[in-house]
Amino acid sequence: MRTREACEAAQVLELMLPGTPVTVSQIAQKLCLTEKQARTRLQLTEDLLMENDWGQIARKPRVGSWIEAEPEQLKKIREFVHEFRQTSIIPVGQRESHVLFRLFSLKTGKDCHVQNWRVNCISRSQP
Repeated sequence: MRTREACEAAQVLELMLPGTPVTVSQIAQKLCLTEKQARTRLQLTEDLLMENDWGQIARKPRVGSWIEAEPEQLKKIREFVHEFRQTSIIPVGQRESHVLFRLFSLKTGKDCHVQNWRVNCISRSQP
């Protein structure tokens, strides 16, 4: 699996790790994707789990998808997700927002934060 695909799978795994079912719509909304892109990422994630013998993704219509894995497998999944949180790899579709965030944070007199990879800026209050 290529680095970009592994990073995308790590994002989906991070959403699924709490153990509650996650719908395709929720994945799409949280990662700023279309539902088709979210389904593709979910399939990439399932492939990653199967390749590494880390468990599988269970699905139930109108409920969502979740990870079925043993405690040792979940530990490996958490380590994998943590590894990608520590790196500075930014998926192609999110680079523009990241660059804008950095520019607004450094060049304006405003406090900026990212919400769903969108930059929101508010004026700093003067004392």
